[in-house]
Parts: sequence; C-alpha cells; structure tokens
Amino acid sequence: MNIEHSTLNIQRSLGGRDPRRPAPWRLAGGRVARFTLLEVMVASAVLLLLAMVLLAASNEVTKSWRRLVNEQDRFSDLLAVDRTLDGVLTNVLPFRWRDDENQERPAFLGEPHRLRLAYRHPFNQPADGSIRFLGLVVENGELRAYTQERPFLDWEKVGPSSAVTVLATGVSRLDIRYADQPANEDVIEWKDDWDPERRRDLPLAIWVTVTWADGRIESWLRRTPGSGKFERFQDWRPDLKQ
Repeated sequence: MNIEHSTLNIQRSLGGRDPRRPAPWRLAGGRVARFTLLEVMVASAVLLLLAMVLLAASNEVTKSWRRLVNEQDRFSDLLAVDRTLDGVLTNVLPFRWRDDENQERPAFLGEPHRLRLAYRHPFNQPADGSIRFLGLVVENGELRAYTQERPFLDWEKVGPSSAVTVLATGVSRLDIRYADQPANEDVIEWKDDWDPERRRDLPLAIWVTVTWADGRIESWLRRTPGSGKFERFQDWRPDLKQ
C-alpha cells in the first residue's frame, strides 16, 4: 500500500473528507446548502419561459426578415418596370416603313393588353443606329419586353429572334390605355386601343397598369414626345406681342 492510500485511509478513519471530492456548499452556522424539489421546478420553469421568449423573438425576427426581402423584391420589380417604361414611352417615335409589297406599315400598334412601338435608344456606335423596336406583353406570369433592331413584321411571331427582358414576375394582367385629344377640342379621351392604320399620329399619353397575382396594382402614366396640341395639329404661331 502506497503512502497516498495510507493517508486517505487515515483521513477516513478520523472522519475527514476525501480531498478529491468537491466540498458541499455551506451556509452560516455550518449548514449544508441543498436544492429542494420546488426550487428545481421553479428554475426549470424560468428556463422554459426564457426559451419560449427567445423562440418567439426569433420567429418575429424571421418574419420581419421575410417581409423585408419580399418588399425588396417588389421594389426591384417596380424599379425595373419604371425604368423601362420611362425610357421607352417618353422616347416613342412615329416610325413607318414599307414592306415587300411596298405598303407603308406603322411600328406603333396599341392594344388593350399588349403594346408594340419604335423608340429612340442611346447607341454605343453610330453604325448601331438609335432606333429600337419593343414589344410589351404578359406571358406565363411574366411581364416581358421583347426588343430588336428591326421592326416587328408580325406581332404573333414576336420573340424567337428578339432579346427578351423579364421586367417582373408573378404578373397576372397588363392593361394599357391611350390618350387622345380630338382637333379643336380641349377634352382628353382614353381609348382601349390605338390603330395607326386609321391615323398617323401617336397618342398623347400612354397609361400602363400592371396587376400582380397577389392583388397588387401599379400604374404608370407617361406622356409621349411631340404630343402637344400645336405640335400634333401644326397650328403653332409665334407670339409677336411685346
């Protein structure tokens, strides 16, 4: 038997404590402190309550983050649509060309749920030209803008040879209206379509309304260039009064 075991045996025989065991908590007067069952239950309840509070707070933070992400996605969609419509509608051109049968055809064609037009586009190189052709339509829940450098010969074939940009997703409906001002009248009439075969001018303004599948509705109203009364009807006279 080694010295360490001998020392431990002597301490036990004299009523001493094993130094390898932790000492119990002692209060004033030498009383040993122990947890009662009630105290353990209360501590467990407090810990459970804290866990529930932390879980609820975590769920609220997650919901707030999801709402923030959804709002950010919606804002991105609105910003993309706004930039496109502002750049296109405010630069629309009354462009016409002659087809293979030498028939004059307009680039602008306004319908209740889709739009085809020519617009002035910034160019990188002079050889690229500054005129682009755009088709705006909703397909498969997406608001799509088809663009190309040549006129759309057939609206039903828009897409295969065009560059497509998805402006927004989750879109259920696209409504377009066209402002008209009859000659010598001060009233504005809103039409559901605009057929340039019957007239050569452009609408005064174009009103685009996008309806999303979740019920959101956003509208854009843009005035077309050269749509003033004097510009359209060529009735401008210089004011010579001093």
